[in-house]
Amino acid sequence: MRAATTLLLVFSLVPALCLAEEAASCEHSGEKSVPSPDGRWIATVQEEVCAVATGTAAGVVVDLALSSDAQHARRIFNMRVPRSRDQWPRVLWKGPSAMELWVPNRAEIGAQKSQLEDVKIELKYCGDNPEERAQVSAYQAAFKKWMQDTTAWVEQKKRDPDFKAPRPPRPAEPTYSSDSCADVGR
Repeated sequence: MRAATTLLLVFSLVPALCLAEEAASCEHSGEKSVPSPDGRWIATVQEEVCAVATGTAAGVVVDLALSSDAQHARRIFNMRVPRSRDQWPRVLWKGPSAMELWVPNRAEIGAQKSQLEDVKIELKYCGDNPEERAQVSAYQAAFKKWMQDTTAWVEQKKRDPDFKAPRPPRPAEPTYSSDSCADVGR
């Protein structure tokens, strides 16, 4: 159970780790670059897996760089790696300094910026459904509490052989509508 709690914490913090910490050893895959209409900026969407102090962290990230200076790249968004690339962020330029960043309705977002220099970044949700996003948050909180309660239950059972309380019930995961971003920008 302790291992499961550790895994839950590592995977829930992955996007934040990838944004907040410059890791010495990172690998990238699945890169897709989208230039701004005037060619001044390039937005890059890719998966990033890094060795960090606590083990390994992974996320899907969006970086924005001047096309004339790749060293000028800045992270503008990251999220937990979704189950499918259809749920990766999609970049749509609406003008030379206006970008829409489309993400799945239930994306677990680590960090995001709404502006970088003169580029305004508007976050949009595929299959936009605020009620489902609230359900995700409630489920994650209930699942975290269940993990804690189950750990306490196991510890109590070890300490007291006469302990007869039932194992805490696992919260039911809600069912959701599709939130794929596969058709954005096509």
